[in-house]
Amino acid sequence: MKSLALIIFMLLMAVNSFAQEVDLAVAELNVSERVILGQKTNIDVVLENKSDADLNGCLFKVEATDEAKVEQLVVLPKNARQRVEIKWIPQKEGKLSLKASISPPDGIKDKDESNNQAHQEVQSVAR
Repeated sequence: MKSLALIIFMLLMAVNSFAQEVDLAVAELNVSERVILGQKTNIDVVLENKSDADLNGCLFKVEATDEAKVEQLVVLPKNARQRVEIKWIPQKEGKLSLKASISPPDGIKDKDESNNQAHQEVQSVAR
């Protein structure tokens, strides 16, 4: 009886470990290469959930070298791509870097973190 309980426990742990591993990606980061200082700009990001699990509470971030930062929790359906649009107002003139990233909910491991970020350089100019 103990061996049967041990086998069931091991099977449950194996299933749980498998279910807790996903693959998220920032598939695209799109923003104009030339932006106007102080003017609202659209940043379009395409997020991808390459796993068979619906995910609620993924942390999506967009950060810029002008100190701007947007964070929001997103829901990513299984095996789906989702477009997210962020409004950004550049606060510094010159060359700026943008970074978009996605992280799975707490307690879930991403099996390929190399595709969880995207970067883009832009030039911010005065009007």
